[in-house]
Amino acid sequence: LHLSLRRQRQMCIRDRSSTLRLPSSVQGGDHELSATFDGTGGVGAASARGTFSITPQATVLTAAVKPTMAAPGALLNVNGTVTLSHRHPVTDSQVAIWLGNDGDAALTTPTDPHGNFQATIQVPLDVSNGPFTITVKLVDSRYGTSQKTLTIQVKASTPTPTPVSYTHLTLPTKA
Repeated sequence: LHLSLRRQRQMCIRDRSSTLRLPSSVQGGDHELSATFDGTGGVGAASARGTFSITPQATVLTAAVKPTMAAPGALLNVNGTVTLSHRHPVTDSQVAIWLGNDGDAALTTPTDPHGNFQATIQVPLDVSNGPFTITVKLVDSRYGTSQKTLTIQVKASTPTPTPVSYTHLTLPTKA
């Protein structure tokens, strides 16, 4: 019996039972599986196809940003961890960081062997005073959607007024 996934042969079963182990690269979603039997010992050849679904694994994403109050152009440190629901780290994945309500993707950053991620981002120079959102999201179809929205306060620095000194002037009088 030959089993194929995505038209690539995965295994050949020679005994009465066996387990098909899928490669870790197989992503969540629907997949087609086909089986063919070449025939032997008076039993004719046969084949069958079917579909199966893999549910993406649930994840937990934690994230923090420092500082929580910044001026336009300031650098922010965003860090956190991505784990599976049973606290095993999500490694070799990407986390995307979006800035503001418009969702401009600032960057993606990898998770390390412990599921940690870290990035430094800049507050846009044209952002207004007030709340500013940063959304952090796991970008890996092997796992369920996991995201966290953080908020900082943007406050433009007020320029310090320059003291002006006035000198008493005496104007010449007419003669």
